[in-house]
Amino acid sequence: MRLRLLLIILCIMLLAVGGGYVALRRLVDSDVAARQLGETLTALTGHESRVEGGVRVVFDPDPTVVARNVVMAQTGPFAGQEPLLRVNEVRLDLGLAALFSGRVEVRGVEVDRPRLLLLTDGDGRNGWDDLLGRAAGTRAGGEAGAEAGAGTQAAPSAIDAPAASVSAAGAASVTSPVAGGAPAFHSSPQSVPQSFPHPSEDAPRPGSPAATPWFSPQVVLTGTAVLRIDDADLEWRNTATGAQVRGQGVDVSLVARGGRLSEGTVRHGSLEWVTAPGTRPGVLRDVDISFSTPGGGWRKLRDLLGGAFGSRDVLPHREGAGSGPGNATGFGNAPGLGNAPGQAAGSSGSMVHADKAGAGVLRMSCSYDAAPGVTGTLALEAALSHGTAGLLPVAAHGAIRARGHVPLGGQPVPFELSVPFDAERGADSRVTGARLQLEQDAVEVTASLAGLGTDEVAARGTAEVRRLSLPRWFGFARNLPVGLQHALDAISGHLEFTLTRRGLDVPVLTAEVLGMPLRGTGGVADFGAPVIAIDVAGPDIDVNRVMPELAGADPRPLTHSGPPAVAAPDGKAGTAQPASGGSDDIPDVGYDIRVRAEKARGWKFDTGGLAFRCSPSREGTLLEFTAASFYGGTVKALLDIVDDYRLQLTAADVALARPAVIVSGRESAAGKLGLKASVRGQGHSLGAVVASMRGTLAARLDDGFLLVWRNGALERQPFTRFDVRGEAAGQGLPNGKAPARLAWTGAWRTAMRTPSGTEWEATANGPLLFDTGTGLPVAADRLPATLRLSLPPGLTDLDRVVDVRLSGPVRFDFDAGTLNGERLEVETLAARATMSLAATGMSKAAMWSGVLNARFADPRATLRAVGLPEWKMADDALRAADLAATFRQAGNTLDLTDIQLMLDGQPVSGNVSRISGQRPLWRFSVHADAFDADRYLAPRQPDPAPGEPEPRPSNDPLHYAWLRAFDADGRVSVGRATLKQLRFDGFTAPILLREGHLEVGPIASGFYGGTLGGSIRATAGDALATRLVLDARDFDLEPVGQRFAGKDYVGGKAMLVLDVQGPLRTEGDMPAALSGTWAFEVRDGFYSTRGKSSTPEQSKTPFSEARASGYMRTGVLHNEDFTLRSLLLTMVGRGWVDLAKKRIDYTTDVSLVRVPTFPIRFHGDLRKPETSVRQTGIVTGTLGNLGSTVFDLLGGVIGMPLRVLEGLQDAAGGNGNATSPNGQRQGAQSGAQ
Repeated sequence: MRLRLLLIILCIMLLAVGGGYVALRRLVDSDVAARQLGETLTALTGHESRVEGGVRVVFDPDPTVVARNVVMAQTGPFAGQEPLLRVNEVRLDLGLAALFSGRVEVRGVEVDRPRLLLLTDGDGRNGWDDLLGRAAGTRAGGEAGAEAGAGTQAAPSAIDAPAASVSAAGAASVTSPVAGGAPAFHSSPQSVPQSFPHPSEDAPRPGSPAATPWFSPQVVLTGTAVLRIDDADLEWRNTATGAQVRGQGVDVSLVARGGRLSEGTVRHGSLEWVTAPGTRPGVLRDVDISFSTPGGGWRKLRDLLGGAFGSRDVLPHREGAGSGPGNATGFGNAPGLGNAPGQAAGSSGSMVHADKAGAGVLRMSCSYDAAPGVTGTLALEAALSHGTAGLLPVAAHGAIRARGHVPLGGQPVPFELSVPFDAERGADSRVTGARLQLEQDAVEVTASLAGLGTDEVAARGTAEVRRLSLPRWFGFARNLPVGLQHALDAISGHLEFTLTRRGLDVPVLTAEVLGMPLRGTGGVADFGAPVIAIDVAGPDIDVNRVMPELAGADPRPLTHSGPPAVAAPDGKAGTAQPASGGSDDIPDVGYDIRVRAEKARGWKFDTGGLAFRCSPSREGTLLEFTAASFYGGTVKALLDIVDDYRLQLTAADVALARPAVIVSGRESAAGKLGLKASVRGQGHSLGAVVASMRGTLAARLDDGFLLVWRNGALERQPFTRFDVRGEAAGQGLPNGKAPARLAWTGAWRTAMRTPSGTEWEATANGPLLFDTGTGLPVAADRLPATLRLSLPPGLTDLDRVVDVRLSGPVRFDFDAGTLNGERLEVETLAARATMSLAATGMSKAAMWSGVLNARFADPRATLRAVGLPEWKMADDALRAADLAATFRQAGNTLDLTDIQLMLDGQPVSGNVSRISGQRPLWRFSVHADAFDADRYLAPRQPDPAPGEPEPRPSNDPLHYAWLRAFDADGRVSVGRATLKQLRFDGFTAPILLREGHLEVGPIASGFYGGTLGGSIRATAGDALATRLVLDARDFDLEPVGQRFAGKDYVGGKAMLVLDVQGPLRTEGDMPAALSGTWAFEVRDGFYSTRGKSSTPEQSKTPFSEARASGYMRTGVLHNEDFTLRSLLLTMVGRGWVDLAKKRIDYTTDVSLVRVPTFPIRFHGDLRKPETSVRQTGIVTGTLGNLGSTVFDLLGGVIGMPLRVLEGLQDAAGGNGNATSPNGQRQGAQSGAQ
């Protein structure tokens, strides 16, 4: 029974289903439904629409409405082109049971192969502009109707029809889009364009059955509803430029539960875009988007479109964004909410709070190939909080992750990106721990984003730089020295920043470079002309770690996986440059990096107040170093890095003592240093750069000293000024390796001035080798050089400065302590010489040796150069001189050996040594085989004629200070000498000068068959205390008389002794200040009166002896025992002669055979005594011309008796002519003697 009842019920159900199917098929006419649906879409969108494949209903197994080949045409300027939208098939799955209750329950929508084509032209017109306008107008019309109040409800349109109350299950219902065959559009005046006919005016097609009108049941979304879009294509195309974007093969699945969107997926899609025809397209592949969410709870398409197009914000922040008046909660005209009777629209509207929201999850992933080198994957996962009012979320929390390659510097660079974010409508968005890694470099950012969607958008937060390589990404850093590149290859730090559209501000920046902390500020003031500004400071910086090349290291060059992302800019410092035009179009970025340190250490030096700046120069990168405190002075260096390194270095007031100790390891120099250098070089390392440098350097030291080796000990060589200048070019590194010495070729100059007055200047032009450890020159090979010396009197024993010039090629090696020069030219004292020079042991006890060949083209000029006044001498005297000698200098001794001097054809040889000290000592030994000294002496001036005034002696002081300037010890010897027309044989004279005391003698010489001895002693004090001793014995007086007396002379064997002394201050003190004894004797002598007899033969008057002795006191000769004996005559005399005043008072007693003895007195003027006798000048003329004051003194005394004798003889001969005091006859003054 029960089985029968069950079967009856089943049959009734089958009949009902079948009947419903048949009724539905009859109710729906395919062509009419297709036409009406097309008209509805046309009225809704403003685009002509049609359903070309018809509309049919199938059961599979539920009822399904199928519309095939739906087409929406383009409008406006694009009319007639490909359709805006083409859909192959649209399927609506309906619930069967709901149909019997007058409702259409939509369980699913399937859209198969839709194709959407969006066109735009060069004038900015879009093919979908009117579609967006209608959507916005529909939304605005609904809002306006809501504002009218509950009592004036507008006629509902097909989209905005009255909705049924939400069921307990939460289902929402909408009216069918076709009601009574004619939809109404009351939401907007522009809803239906005039060009489109109203569907109600359409007549039935001829020959077709009468249309069966659609019924108007309620259409509801209940339970679980699904929207599927399969294999969708989307294309945007610019008809003017050819740019286009195309999405292909997109599958979309949306699931609604309880009338709310719950799940959604987008899979298998790809997106391509091109910017111009023929260019490489960018591609997104394997797009996979899924989300699950309670949905926005919207009921009308208007709300969906309003949320999407009205706000046009992805995550709007403004209060009330996405909901308008009458739709504050997003439920539109639902009864009891925004439009309750008697309630103003929107009066109870407010933002959805968290307690009214639901949570959802959004996931997205894709791979991309956007441009050459721009490849990778992108993923998004976020938790979304939806309000119950709209589709868009009010809060999102999740993370974006990307991995791939980005083109930097023209090559793809791997990167990883992770951005955890929090976003909430009405609040600032925030990222926490976002991480970006490019190759090995990484940075983490935590920040908040405020003002999104406005011009004042800004991000504020912190960034942790885990690792940053400046040389990898910035071209200017690759131009820096290799060591500095290593230091900047792994920077870490922390910064607080504010990022706006205009620039980046970093008020707090901390960094760590090689473990050294730095703190400061930074930023980019203007992204339009980006300049990275960094200003940091640290307490202590070890520059040797930053630039290890300074400490002698040679770090390996950095290798990078590709070129820098930002090329080194050109142009003025501190300014960014236009885009370089590379494949990635990254504009040039300027930079201004400043680093300061309270203390710093570089190479071996410590400094204070170090400031470093790195910025673009006119052509490259400029590094500025400034040391405000560098050993009492300042240092500034400008290093311009272009294709080479260009250095400008300036130092001022640096106390050199301590740096010199640091460099050399001991005290070596001191003084105030000033330095300027302008050099440039190139190379991959500091050593290579230094080795190739070229340019100029000028240094000056004031008031210091150099420590030099003298006699095996270090001594300070003080100076008031020391200058060094060079203009040279380096020769580079031999074989690419840094040797102990580097060569520079150029022009060099060094000069010194000492407190003692010594000045020297050395110049050279050629290659010099410098020690790489100290930077000082150490060697040269055949370097053309010139040395100029200005020697003060203290070094030359002269009373004037002596200039010396020496030039020629030199070879030296200071490390080995050697110096050599061949055929060096020397100019000094108006003489020219060539010299070969060799030095050894210069680093300890130097020894110099060589050969000197000098030619004195004008010896008289040499005398003038040494300060000796030129005197009258023979014309052929001092006209030519040649000197050859070997010299050797060791310690404080200079030896000149094998001296060969040819003076006016007279050879002189010998050896000379000079021993330096507080009082230099000269040792010498000089010999000449024959020497005529008369050529170099002033001729004797004849006595003034009677009546002429006597020349006055000079009162000029004697110059004898030189006797205290040096000491001397030597010997002079001459084989045959001529002096005062006298011959000396085998002359020798030792000379000794000690502390101002001069001693010449004992003198020894042969003198006309006899001997000559004596000595000269002089002591320099307040006056020149002088003693003169002369002892001539057994010499033949006749040749002496013949030389000086002419016709009248005295002969015989003679003896002359003189010993006088006294203080000499002026020339007038000779002989006025002398006192002593004297004596002479002539044996077996005669006096000749040739030419005075009546016959032409010579007349000789013999005498057996003539002698006299006496003393001299203050220039006055005294005599008491003059005696002359002959066969017929005896003469005895006594008296005095004042040689200084030329006065005489002398008396002689004359005894002749057969003549009584009688006295004769001579007094008055020595030249014109009251009484004169002919022949009195015989002895005077003979002895007086010996050329010394001694003979003049003797002649004055001895001549008195002879004058008496001469007068007696004239008288005896009957001549009767008296003679004048000078021996000339009166009346014949002009006759010959």
